[in-house]
Amino acid sequence: MGKKGFVILVGMVFLMIAGSAFAEAEVRKEIGKRLNTLSIPFIRNEGQTDREVNCYAKTLGGTLFVTEQGKLVRTANSRLRTD
Repeated sequence: MGKKGFVILVGMVFLMIAGSAFAEAEVRKEIGKRLNTLSIPFIRNEGQTDREVNCYAKTLGGTLFVTEQGKLVRTANSRLRTD
């Protein structure tokens, strides 16, 4: 491959990488838009769980609890985690 062919090859690789990065940014932007429209339905605690819990939401990743003090507590994979 001559110098001209090498320059063309490098240019094509650069365009592929740049195009891929642009496409990834567009995908991330679209995911962000969709996530902003999601809502999590919280359930008021009326004796279903510990009395320190004000409300909770069941999610795909576990359950998110909001305490009376405003602390967030989540369970995931059968382990209790606090944030």
